Amino acid sequence: MDDTKETKKGGPTASIEDLKNKGNECVKDGKFIEAVLHYTQAIKLDPNNYVLYSNRSLAFLKLDQHYLSLQDANETVRLQPQWAK
Repeated sequence: MDDTKETKKGGPTASIEDLKNKGNECVKDGKFIEAVLHYTQAIKLDPNNYVLYSNRSLAFLKLDQHYLSLQDANETVRLQPQWAK
């Protein structure tokens, strides 16, 4: 599976893995709003990637956005019912 998208000018944008890794680094650094933004960009590229929803759920939880965290947690389980996190 190719995890990059092409821009209208033909140049590659950030890959899903790059965006996920940036989000993970932001979480480690306590930059939860930035993490949400990176995970959201990655989800736009791969809306069936349950790991991205799980990671964004944690970032929302750290921001005390419980409703949004729960929505992402539910989407994670919908996409991957055996997900243990």
